Amino acid sequence: MAAFGLAALAGGVGAGDSSPGENQTGATWGTPPLAFTSADLGGVNWLTDENLTNFLAVLAATPTIPYADLATNSAGVQVSGTFYSLQHLGEWPPLPFDPSRSAVWKMSNCFLVDDLGVKYDSIGKSRTKLSSGESVFVDAVSGPPSFSDTNSSGTNVETSDVSFLNYVPYGTNLYLAQVVVNSSYASGIISNTTPGVRLELQYTFDLTQPWQSADWYVYGAPATNWTAWSVPVVGTSNLFLRVRSWAVDVNGLPIWWEQQYGLTNVDANTQDSAGDGWTLYQKYALGVNPNTFYTPGTPQGLTVTFNQSAMTAAVSWIPSPGKVVNYTLEKSYQAHAGGTAQVNDYAISGTSYQDSISGNSPDVANGNAYNVTYRLKANYQNGQSTSWTPTVPLQQTTVAAAIVPGASGMSTIVTMGVPANAALVQLVFIDENAVSNKNNSYNYNEDIPVGSITNNTYPLPTGWIPRATDAYGNANYAIFAQSVDARGNSSAPNLITATNWAGASFYDGRQQLKDNLVFQLREASSLGAISLYFPTNEANPYPVETDQWYEYPSNYACSGLYPFTGPEYYDGATNV
Repeated sequence: MAAFGLAALAGGVGAGDSSPGENQTGATWGTPPLAFTSADLGGVNWLTDENLTNFLAVLAATPTIPYADLATNSAGVQVSGTFYSLQHLGEWPPLPFDPSRSAVWKMSNCFLVDDLGVKYDSIGKSRTKLSSGESVFVDAVSGPPSFSDTNSSGTNVETSDVSFLNYVPYGTNLYLAQVVVNSSYASGIISNTTPGVRLELQYTFDLTQPWQSADWYVYGAPATNWTAWSVPVVGTSNLFLRVRSWAVDVNGLPIWWEQQYGLTNVDANTQDSAGDGWTLYQKYALGVNPNTFYTPGTPQGLTVTFNQSAMTAAVSWIPSPGKVVNYTLEKSYQAHAGGTAQVNDYAISGTSYQDSISGNSPDVANGNAYNVTYRLKANYQNGQSTSWTPTVPLQQTTVAAAIVPGASGMSTIVTMGVPANAALVQLVFIDENAVSNKNNSYNYNEDIPVGSITNNTYPLPTGWIPRATDAYGNANYAIFAQSVDARGNSSAPNLITATNWAGASFYDGRQQLKDNLVFQLREASSLGAISLYFPTNEANPYPVETDQWYEYPSNYACSGLYPFTGPEYYDGATNV
């Protein structure tokens, strides 16, 4: 605005066209506007004394438009626009109306109010500026008059009270003003808004209670630094409102949230000062205080790798976020399933641990499985710890299998879940009767090369069939399946519940199935579909009936049972 081009700004209206400050009536709407914009008026504080003097001279030489001519247009509709106060130019934001009912100058995209002689008095509305970027406007809904109060008849009555415009310097704060209130709604303007920024109106009925959200959102007006708002007020006599800006800075976090918790120049993806491992954005999304410790989630990625040749277990996990002091790794071991567990805890500063399995024996009755599991928790500097992770077994279950009768009198094993690194599928035969007598000599293993399994099936040699008896009477074998990799590491044995060994040869019924299908699809003959013959019935006391033929519907075209409804037939003993 430093380079006004003052000679051209008057739009052809010179100093001799009107006396300074004179209000022109009649064709005032035809007065050419001054070529100032709202941006120019907003920068008036930076004018030099010389340019400011020239600016006031141009105004003095330019006719004004009376307030009466602005009140309504030819259609009787109130004129609205963007109005700047000359008295507070550079201090007040633009307004959506002429607050002082003074004459105005018409600018290129706004109005400048000639209000140098107007006295704006405060009516004591309470405004509280908040460091968080929020502002509070406290007033009873039925409180002091506004620009459009409602009288007892229900008619909106315009008032001239503009004393609420006694603004303080705005800075980065928002200000909320009530303009209209009646029994249905309250409306007004939010000053110092930014175009396109989402604004939220929050409410409470009691200032001692928390503020509540009702999804009352507006977006900053594009052409002014004030934005209109309206909210329902039905069913309440007291309503307190505040406005919150949801503007974000480059890190994506709302500015009000950062200011509320004393954060400046922060990265949303960095961990907060509480040392709990949550990032600032995660704390914001959770709606919690970033400076307060909240117990993090359990450690992730707990894995166990069993090296059977070395009898060691390599345990590792992903580092937990935050200021972790150490980890507690818990090992649980049972000599046999259902027995008493031996539990050991290890304090570990890193993210891995190698455990010895040499002191742990396999559970023979459970297919020689090692009943060893691990779980983990992270410990933080303030003494708090996460919850335990789910337990991870030393040996993972992989193969599932069933033994079924196969062709040519052989049994077949059907396998599922064989891992890609498996070299063998091993069958473990455990004679539970002998094991209960502390004799493991009847137990044995049989190996199936993975390359020999076709379509998930493998014919079992008859020599693998468990024996029927042992030294203690009838043998009782449980059969387990497990995968074994090329280094000899086996998975957890998985009990085969279906062990239907072929006691009788597999019956090949393909021809019978074919014959049955032919019967099912047979075509009715030309003489009839189905015929039934009954011989002569001469036995007393039943009436004599000569030979009978019963033919069923000639349109018979499919197979099935058809109920016979013919006469009873006496076979000499019973009726059939």
